[in-house]
Amino acid sequence: MKNLIILFMISLVPAMVTGQGRIEGKVMVAGADGASDGDILPGASVVWAGTTTGTSANTAGYFTLRRVRGYDLLVASFVGYTSDTVLVKHDTEYIEIFLEESSLIDEVTVIGRATGAHIDRDAAIATVNITAAELCKAACCNLSESFVTNASIDVNYADAATGAKQIQLLGLAGSYVQILTENIPAMYGLGAAYGLSYIPGPWMES
Repeated sequence: MKNLIILFMISLVPAMVTGQGRIEGKVMVAGADGASDGDILPGASVVWAGTTTGTSANTAGYFTLRRVRGYDLLVASFVGYTSDTVLVKHDTEYIEIFLEESSLIDEVTVIGRATGAHIDRDAAIATVNITAAELCKAACCNLSESFVTNASIDVNYADAATGAKQIQLLGLAGSYVQILTENIPAMYGLGAAYGLSYIPGPWMES
């Protein structure tokens, strides 16, 4: 009788090893009722929670994973779907996991915008572009006040008695600075001293 019991226990060992050694399953897309809608998720990641032991589903959505002693939570994930954590009992040999699609956000439009004053890296010579956004920062009454926020351009009083202002670019006096209005030279000669006072700052584009 004792020998029969020993033989019976030995015959159960392969079954116990098979049941506790590996877990098989399939990862599918969850339908409206929580069950599968028939679509599989090939390449889905399946891993024991809290460990680095995992695998990926094959092209048919099936996977085989070695069990880890002391861990019974199986995490399945796939790009575009919400990850799911499933409790796997010790006697479970096959399991099906259903993943729901993640909530999609509305279309996002990204618009690039340069700063008010920026360096033109495509130009052959060193060029600083000053846009309307930069000119309008301190444009109260006229163009001479539009350059207060820019370190490359100085507007100094050419005549203290009359209050006429003269523009200086990188230290060069107004006679060396070309100012164009729609690509036409402006504020030259005597007008270089007074021209800045007659152009509203918000009118400038660059």
